[in-house]
This record gives sequence, C-alpha cells and structure tokens, in this order.
Amino acid sequence: MDVLAYRDWTGVSFFLGSLLLAAAAVALLFVSFGAGGSERAGVSAADPAGAVPVPEVVVRVESPQRPFAVAGATFTVDPAPSARWATAFHGRAAEPGQHWVVAAVRVVNDSRRGFNPGLLSYLARGPHGALFAPTRAGIAGPSGLGEAAGLPAGAGAEERLVFSLPDSLQHPVLAIQPVPTRALEVRVPLGG
Repeated sequence: MDVLAYRDWTGVSFFLGSLLLAAAAVALLFVSFGAGGSERAGVSAADPAGAVPVPEVVVRVESPQRPFAVAGATFTVDPAPSARWATAFHGRAAEPGQHWVVAAVRVVNDSRRGFNPGLLSYLARGPHGALFAPTRAGIAGPSGLGEAAGLPAGAGAEERLVFSLPDSLQHPVLAIQPVPTRALEVRVPLGG
C-alpha cells in the first residue's frame, strides 16, 4: 500500500525568517552593547585557534530525466511531471508576480539503511544564489516509509514538489542535498 504525506512549507518559511531576524537583532545588540572597550570575548579574528572550519560545499550538476547515483541511492528529476497532482497547479492562479513550478524526484534506495528521501532538502535556487522552499511538498512511497527502517533497499518513492517562484526568476534549478551528513549539493535545471 502506498502512502502520501504532504508538507506545507509556508509556515516553516515564515518561522525561519522570523528566527533569522531575531538572531540578527540579538547579534546587533551584542555588538553594540556587548564586549565593551577594547577587550573582546571569545576567539579573536587574529587568533582563530578554536575556530571550526566551514566545509566547502561540493556542487554537482545533473541533467533532468537522467538517473544519477549518490551514496547508495538513485535519483531522477522530472521538471515537468504530467501526473494529475502536478497538472492541477498549472490550472490554478499563483500569487501576483509569482508562477508555479512543479517537479517530481523519483528516488530508489539502492543500499542505504534507514533512508527516508522525504527528509532530504529539496530547494529551488535562483541564478544569484537565492533559495526558495517548496510551497508544498510530499513523498509518495510504500507504507512504513516514515518508520525507522525507512525505504527498503530496492524500493522507490517519489518526492512531489510545488514551488511558487517570482516571475522575474529565470532558469531556476532544483538544489538537492542527497546526503544530510555531506557538504554536497546536486543541482538539476527546472526550466522556466
């Protein structure tokens, strides 16, 4: 029996944005009123002995409709799915200044343990680095997908993505982080 679980990212986007604004405000207050005088708390920029290096993200570009393998899973991105769930959005009006972009990502678990492709990051990326969370996303797959065992080896699932993107955004790409523990981003063109 297949299951379908949708996630609505609109509230999450607003929450994350609010959280970032609050963090910026706290940082501004700390810089303004914090470590006064010439003394500074923590590690200085001149002495980064305790600093943790930020890992460099490896970017891999793949073609739509062509399977690609990453760490025991195979992904295939369809930037224009013809399924009923996808075509339903083409008939709906988007917000003013926005347009719908839908994509489906077929994922086959080749050998990962406890793998749930619905927990990966799937974002639309603009040409200047702007990231957009899906307005709606969901995973369709075998029952038990959300349990600890995840997607069984040899089984497949489909991540269904709907983005509301600005009309000015030309040539968006789908940015997938296929392995949460690796600094790897796979980019697949989504078209217009």
